[in-house]
Amino acid sequence: MKFIKPLKCQFLIFFLPIIFISCSHCKTESLYQPGYDSLSIVLENIGDRDQSIRKKLVDSLQEGTPEFRDCISQMVQIDNENREILLQILEKYGWLPQSKIGEKASESIFYVLQHSNILLIEKYYPQLDSLAKISEANPKHAAMMMDRLLMSKGKKQIYGTQASSTLRADGKPAIWPI
Repeated sequence: MKFIKPLKCQFLIFFLPIIFISCSHCKTESLYQPGYDSLSIVLENIGDRDQSIRKKLVDSLQEGTPEFRDCISQMVQIDNENREILLQILEKYGWLPQSKIGEKASESIFYVLQHSNILLIEKYYPQLDSLAKISEANPKHAAMMMDRLLMSKGKKQIYGTQASSTLRADGKPAIWPI
């Protein structure tokens, strides 16, 4: 856990200024194009962090062990840090087109939001859905996020992508009703 704070600081010091440098020679904000390469690097890094802690969690799968509890704690911290970085990008640019940032960076936006709270998912799902319809985001991600929204509201999902451990008495995951 000691490496996370310095990593976050180094990450923010080196990458965020690249993204958020204002264009002093541009007369209007609409003329300024974001630095897609820099955004891709940032997004890919937060996606790697999102997925690596989840892999570590799966590898430590014995609930109640110190390793499992430590992974849960690390995952919550990483999710919070990733969300903070991603929201700065989304508030400035919206959901970025996959053709501009690449498949891995686009996937990172999805994972960080999918592991976020339902209010943020509701806010950004329409952007994902619009981009998925024009092949600028993965339609599978739009389906998964829609199912997550429906499940959170206690409704049946459409695509069958979500499971919950609240459906069974033994606490094992089961597919949410379709």
